[in-house]
Amino acid sequence: MARGFLDYLGKFYGTDKASGHHDYLGFYERFLDGAAVKTVLEIGVGEGGSLKMWADYFPHATIVGMDKDEGKRERKVWSDRIKLWTGDQANEEHLIGLSCAHAPFDLINDDGGHGAEEQLTSLRVLWPHLARGGFYLLEDIIHDQAGDRLAELCRRIMREQEGDDRIASTCEFAAVFHGTIVMRKK
Repeated sequence: MARGFLDYLGKFYGTDKASGHHDYLGFYERFLDGAAVKTVLEIGVGEGGSLKMWADYFPHATIVGMDKDEGKRERKVWSDRIKLWTGDQANEEHLIGLSCAHAPFDLINDDGGHGAEEQLTSLRVLWPHLARGGFYLLEDIIHDQAGDRLAELCRRIMREQEGDDRIASTCEFAAVFHGTIVMRKK
């Protein structure tokens, strides 16, 4: 995997997305390089490394970090472009409130609870709030020991798409790599 500026930033800020850990960023950069991104949503704030990484990679974008841990809001905000939102990705009302306040999103990165139900709830609720040409990233989908969770989640997304024309008819492509899925909206 080619290492680029996004991976450099990820390593600099200590995010587990970088090479040396999950190694997602080289894959993402294939799609995101040159993308016109105005608003990023990161589900799962952690220590904030990814928020700072996105803020540097997209220097004109607003970065919104959502986490169910109320204590994340108490953290220092590193930039006036980084907004913190308390909410649970499994709670549709929290996702709708977040979307009403900050959508449309050009990039949604789901690095939250990693449970299939949480991820599918977020995908269902947030997909309509993803801008045309926007990217939806699902991370750590083989987080458990089962090993087949990636395949199961892909099957469930496809079933979801078949049952929800809003997703199926507007998904340009989905690409899978090493525990992550990148989807682009038409």
